[in-house]
Amino acid sequence: MSELIFSLGTEKYRDVVLDQLRGDGEGNQNFEGPSVKYFSMSEHLNTQLQTNAGEKPFKFMECGKSFIESGALTRHQRTHTGENPFQCMDCRKSFRDMGNLQDINETHTGEKPFKCMECGKGFIGSGALRVHQTNSHRGETI
Repeated sequence: MSELIFSLGTEKYRDVVLDQLRGDGEGNQNFEGPSVKYFSMSEHLNTQLQTNAGEKPFKFMECGKSFIESGALTRHQRTHTGENPFQCMDCRKSFRDMGNLQDINETHTGEKPFKCMECGKGFIGSGALRVHQTNSHRGETI
C-alpha cells in the first residue's frame, strides 16, 4: 500500500491516501510519480492531493479559468485588471507577482545563485542555467 508522508516541524505525520492511489478499482493508479513524497506543511499535501485528483476549486468567473490555489487565482485576476502591486525600488518597474520582483532585484544586485555544476558559470535564473547546460554541455557526461 502506497503512502503519502508529510512532515510538520520535527514530527512526522502519515496519511494513507487510498482514494488517490487506488485509481479506477482495476488496480490502475491515476497517481503520477513515486509512491512516497515528503511535504513540509499539510497545505502542500492538500494541494498535491487536489492536483492528483484534478480538482481546481478556485474559479475566476470573468473568463472561467480555474486554479488549485487561491494565490494562483489572485495572480491571474491581475492579468485582467492590469494591477502590478510589486514595484522595484531601483528601476521603478512594477510586477504582478512577487517572484518577478525578486528576479529583477537579483538582476540589480548582480547575484547569480544558479551555478552550472560543469563549468561553475553563474546565472540569475534557473531557466537561463537550463539553456546554458543544454547548449554548452550537450553530450558531456556529468
